[in-house]
Amino acid sequence: MAYLPTPQQDAEALHRAFKGLGTDDRTVIEIITNRTNDQLAYLAAEYKKLYGKSLKKALKSETSGDYCTLLCALVTPRVQYIAKQIHKAVDRAGTDEGALIDLLVFTSSAELHAANQFYQHKYKKSISHDVGDDTSGDFKKSLLALIEHNRDIPPGPPAQAAADAHALYKAGEGKIGTNEKVFIELLCARPLLHTWNIAQAYKQERGKKLTKAIKSETSGYFCRTLLATVTPWPQFWAKRIHHAVAGVGTKDALLIRAFVLNNKPQLQAIAQAYAAKYKKSMYDDVKSDTSFNYQKVLTSLLK
Repeated sequence: MAYLPTPQQDAEALHRAFKGLGTDDRTVIEIITNRTNDQLAYLAAEYKKLYGKSLKKALKSETSGDYCTLLCALVTPRVQYIAKQIHKAVDRAGTDEGALIDLLVFTSSAELHAANQFYQHKYKKSISHDVGDDTSGDFKKSLLALIEHNRDIPPGPPAQAAADAHALYKAGEGKIGTNEKVFIELLCARPLLHTWNIAQAYKQERGKKLTKAIKSETSGYFCRTLLATVTPWPQFWAKRIHHAVAGVGTKDALLIRAFVLNNKPQLQAIAQAYAAKYKKSMYDDVKSDTSFNYQKVLTSLLK
């Protein structure tokens, strides 16, 4: 078993890395990218105890740009990060709908409940209130269903998935027009494992992918939300990361969000899904699209 320094030892090592002229970025990156979010929380508490200054404040004084943003996000407790990112997505001129989908579809109900408690304490309103106030139509209804229903329950039996798949057909391709309420109820208020089973049952019954039916029956961000609920998370995040690095320029906010919301084992699974879909290495694509210490943090998280 590999030796893991104590939170005090990590805090002392980071403090030494910050002292003097320049920053020992190698040490900073080595520590922060090789600790879990819970371990970093203990480290941050120890740093504050020893030096009377928050670790995030120290990082902001020693680093800059996307490198700083990524490090600060990594040392933020997960539920606080989720709450702050949701607020950021709605607290501006225009809504970051893609961020809301990223944050709400794959966050457990327990985590959303904890994030909402932090959100209410910090922003004096609930996540449901602010998301509902900043969105509209079926997209709004789908997001509120994700927030307000308990999706941490076990998935239903195969017979239930088959029945739900048939109900989706009758609400969409099997009729003139679309019953969006049924799509929201069956895909946004159910456990993710169950919605993935519904997608498999739909293909078995109808001989076509549920994603194709969703695309033909819905549109816009509502469509994107439903597609996310029936897409296994490694494939979903592989597509999002590819979107962040493909083309001209890098979508750094998306790239950072993807790497912060997924831990190292999850990133490895996403990298496998990425290679399967795009026939390229996610490590190489991320590395070629970023630079300097920002690049080093991202690639270290993929090792």
